Amino acid sequence: MRYNGKINNYYQSESLVKKIFHALLWISAIATIVSAGLQLRTPNNEIELKLVSRDLLTRAINVDGLKSSYIYNGEPISKLWQLRYVITNIGSTSIIGSGERSSLIKDHITLKLTSGYKILESSLSSDEFTIENISDNLNLKFLQWKANEATEILLYISQTEEVTAPDLQINEREIIDGTVTRSSLISQESQNMYLYEYLPEIPALFLKWVIIITYGAILLLMPIVIIDTLNKSRKYKNWCKEFMGEVNALVQSQPDLPKDIKNWSNEHWKCSGLVKPKIPKDKSKDTLLGVALICFFLGVPLLFMVSL
Repeated sequence: MRYNGKINNYYQSESLVKKIFHALLWISAIATIVSAGLQLRTPNNEIELKLVSRDLLTRAINVDGLKSSYIYNGEPISKLWQLRYVITNIGSTSIIGSGERSSLIKDHITLKLTSGYKILESSLSSDEFTIENISDNLNLKFLQWKANEATEILLYISQTEEVTAPDLQINEREIIDGTVTRSSLISQESQNMYLYEYLPEIPALFLKWVIIITYGAILLLMPIVIIDTLNKSRKYKNWCKEFMGEVNALVQSQPDLPKDIKNWSNEHWKCSGLVKPKIPKDKSKDTLLGVALICFFLGVPLLFMVSL
């Protein structure tokens, strides 16, 4: 009866760990599918601001006898810049610019210019948008900005201070549930891209969520695996302390019985009348296997996070 009670308690604890492990695997799989589905189905307001060109028109020209100068409204311009941007609605839905269903906090989107510059002229390539110069910031207005619709912004600006190169910034918090993506066609300013960003939108989004769920599952499972391994080792040591004397006595009384209990068959255990413990495998092999699995699950997702 004493042995049966120990056997039942032992296998109940083993069964509980397996159930927890399987439950976590199912939860992570379901979370991956649900998260990917929600992301694909939920409309998003996303704008891309792409820098096409940035030219200093007053740059000195190394040609003998050739000089150039610029005057704006009778005032000489020492440093004149031309900026060209393309701004696109790359989201999955239209962005409403006015009315009760407006997607904007204000009635416009603010394009903030780097300080130290003054806007001289601004123009758009599309009549569906209007742009206003307010205190050297641009207010972009529209009624409805359809998905994949774009307009080009052309700026002429004067540099008034010795500062960094001019640029436009958009505060994405002015757009309800919105995000702003920046890119550049100027080679030295092209932002590094992650490997998954070279994929189409849907596979890239799915891969990002798989990476997130994978890391989350590993963080949840690793403590359980470590605790379970330590628990098995502790139980085996306790078993050895309690029954090793009886094992040695059986080995001495039965010459055919292997000295190492790892080599005992099920028939040997039945004849001995002892509780068969869960014998831990070789520690070095377990360690190498664990390290290999961790490197795989953590290393493979990191390959997709490397930027080029």
